Amino acid sequence: MTDFRIKRDYRVRFSQIDGAHVIYYPRYFEILALAFPELGFGPAPFELKTKFIASNRLGDDISLELVGRGGSWTVTGHMETPRFEVAMRRVTSPPSQLIGEDGFAGPEFVLGEWACGPDGLLQVSRYYEIVSENIELWFESSLGMNFRELHIDKRFGIPTVSLKSTFENRPHVGEMLQMRLQLRAVGSSAVQFETQLQREEECLVSTRQVIVFVKLFKDRIEKKPIPKIIRQALEAQLATAEDG
Repeated sequence: MTDFRIKRDYRVRFSQIDGAHVIYYPRYFEILALAFPELGFGPAPFELKTKFIASNRLGDDISLELVGRGGSWTVTGHMETPRFEVAMRRVTSPPSQLIGEDGFAGPEFVLGEWACGPDGLLQVSRYYEIVSENIELWFESSLGMNFRELHIDKRFGIPTVSLKSTFENRPHVGEMLQMRLQLRAVGSSAVQFETQLQREEECLVSTRQVIVFVKLFKDRIEKKPIPKIIRQALEAQLATAEDG
């Protein structure tokens, strides 16, 4: 494939922001598709690495640069400073080790048309919506804390700062699927999860995700240590996972 470099501008729209007034992270992948219609992921397997460096808000004008080389590509977003980077490359890695019964299992579901493109395959942005929903379910089930309490009552947010996903196979509309989750690490303000989209005994997509705890203010967010009561619950879950 011929190397290429394309620059375009994009303005953040109201439909792309969340309750913290910043972009809901799955929407970044929709933005890439809108800004670069020629951009494609192609057949699996492929790997996506994403870094969220600084948040973007409603009305932000982002300068985007797409660089392609040898079948892989990288998109960077800038304002006065870098804001995010998404890199795709082809991989030939061995299949991921399955998260088993010791991990959190979300409900089985049938992949709907809403989550798929014209080719009937799961869209990348929709995949990350499913990941996000599964983490919310995990917070409710494992920590006994819902996101309304965390975000609205306690005014804490948990934005994603990095993603590393391996798309080993992309499912088709109508297939029966399940998400599984394993807590992997707890730091002073950051938490790392591994989530897997599974079809029977096959891992289709595996993601390592790092989130950080922030305090939500009207005009800004500030990184904060994990609240003590939440840290205790997280460390108890991590100990259980390690024992398993």
